[in-house]
Amino acid sequence: MRHLAPAKREGAGMGGRVHLLARLGRFYWRARLPLALASRIGRSHFGIALRTSDRALARRLATRATAAMESLAEAVAMTAQEPQQPTDAELMEILREMFVGIIARSERAHLHRAEDFDPDAIRDDDTDEEAQAKAEADPMEKATYWRGAITRNALEEIRPFTQAALRRRNRAAPEPEERHRAFLRMALGVAAEAHEIGGARRVGHTRPAVFPFEGWPGPSAIADAEHAGPARPSVSALFADHAERKRWSPANRQKAAVAVRLFSGLVGDRAVSVIRKTDAADFKRQLEKMPAAWAQAAIYRDAAAAGDLRAVMETVKKLRDTLAATKDPTITLPDGSTVPRERAEVLAAPMHPKTINIHLEFFFSAFRRFIAEGEFVGENPFAALRFDKRELRHSADDDNGRDAWPRAQLQTLFDSPLWTGCKGATRRKEAGPVVIEDGWFWAPLIALYAGLRMEEVLQLRTADIASMDGLPVIRVAWSNEQRKKSRSARRVVPIHSHLIRVGLLDFAEEARTRGVRLLFPELPKTQPRNTLQAYFSRRFVVLRRELGIPDRHDFHALRTTFDTALERQPTTNTTLVRMAMGHSLGRDMASHYAKITPPDFAPLIQSLDFGLDLTALIASRGRRQRPFEIHPTREEDQAKPDADQ
Repeated sequence: MRHLAPAKREGAGMGGRVHLLARLGRFYWRARLPLALASRIGRSHFGIALRTSDRALARRLATRATAAMESLAEAVAMTAQEPQQPTDAELMEILREMFVGIIARSERAHLHRAEDFDPDAIRDDDTDEEAQAKAEADPMEKATYWRGAITRNALEEIRPFTQAALRRRNRAAPEPEERHRAFLRMALGVAAEAHEIGGARRVGHTRPAVFPFEGWPGPSAIADAEHAGPARPSVSALFADHAERKRWSPANRQKAAVAVRLFSGLVGDRAVSVIRKTDAADFKRQLEKMPAAWAQAAIYRDAAAAGDLRAVMETVKKLRDTLAATKDPTITLPDGSTVPRERAEVLAAPMHPKTINIHLEFFFSAFRRFIAEGEFVGENPFAALRFDKRELRHSADDDNGRDAWPRAQLQTLFDSPLWTGCKGATRRKEAGPVVIEDGWFWAPLIALYAGLRMEEVLQLRTADIASMDGLPVIRVAWSNEQRKKSRSARRVVPIHSHLIRVGLLDFAEEARTRGVRLLFPELPKTQPRNTLQAYFSRRFVVLRRELGIPDRHDFHALRTTFDTALERQPTTNTTLVRMAMGHSLGRDMASHYAKITPPDFAPLIQSLDFGLDLTALIASRGRRQRPFEIHPTREEDQAKPDADQ
């Protein structure tokens, strides 16, 4: 199966794909199994031979196989999930099904009896057991029994039937207890009414089957207060309303989406008015167990996308148990796939306290606004929950975090086909004669030799490769249209001679000659935050992992490598390092009186030597391609005039 060539894929099923493959004129079906199904059977993929060379027939068979797989996955996922609280609508649906089912069974029983059957006649040859069975089969007797249970408030009599109905839907017993008891009393009433209708029909009275309840009455105002409605907006509804009315920025909308998604999945999308300190504290405890890669890693992605964060927590618990039980260098993940132990440890790593603080801070700020506008009464439930500086320092001591790149791994990166020669724009991981000079080529080099953050590199304009005081420099975040992490991010960094030798100045000059305003116009912006780094970061992660470079050596760690190298210089001036990194100078004397120009810290930048052999990169200058293609999401930026502010 591994050598199958994919056939043309056409829309089918929920996923819009038929998973159809062809080999030597015969067709096969093969698909990646959903997480819930893969973890149950211990395989990540499954395939079958369709035993046909007819493409139309194969497509129909593959569509059916895909639909069957999705149905089975839904059923398995339902049984694997922890039972959820039923809604009022679901409880009413259970009662209606009970009502219809009792009447239908009574009708079926009567239809299959002989024509001369007399249900009330007790024959002489009937045994006592048969006579008792006939009496108990009388719907009117059953109706009398259930009405007696209502009178005695014998709720346990009906509980086995309601429990079975709840289990079929993977629902827990209703909470609080008052709500559950109200549900049981309604079930007793439904049973009595349905049997009475069945008994009346048996003797010829065509009594209409009218369900006895118009809607869920609710046991009390206290029990019903948990449920959101027009007068009690849920967390997600209130946040969406505020985002619209207050015109939140894309960044804040993104923070809200992630924070609300986590709260809804871990605590529940409850009415804002009933959120208490205990709920906020529970949210924090759950976040401390949540894997940092909950939204990106493949073993969590399906469950996270479906909002089933309990399944995510179960998956990471299994992974952590596996890591604790073995010291093997290769770990089998819950979905059946295997990865190096180092990768498994990254997948099992919990959310960092700084990230947790971001979510808690967002909720704290949001509830402060809700209180000010009268939408929440009481003290802010998220007050005093964030990790303090001492706790953050402690976690940083225990956290490996990002490390500076070792020379060997830097060499591995820049010796890969993307820099030394590939087979084309869509085959950059395969060795070949083509070197494509664009953002993918230059961004890691600039981050390493100039210390720029990812977004700072990707948003550079051709005008930002400039000259100041006779030195070639990179102007970072020079315009107000460019994103800045802080006010100090706007800076000038002298260009290292290695970047010049590899060809950065020539690249920028050709872009200007061809009328290209953006240095890397082919890199797309992505929503919801309208940034360049989201797409680039995902692609760089794939490249790095395929080269065997661990996650602690990510793109941002290139900037860490730059900073570490500066700090190791024996004559390092702290002010110069802060200026190069785009960090605040604080209240130092230098921040007020020193007038530092690029020539002042050009020697410091030039002194950096990472021990790399860049011969192949320099030698490739004569055979590079510079497409300067403008991605549709960058056309508006390309059309803007340069206005440095």
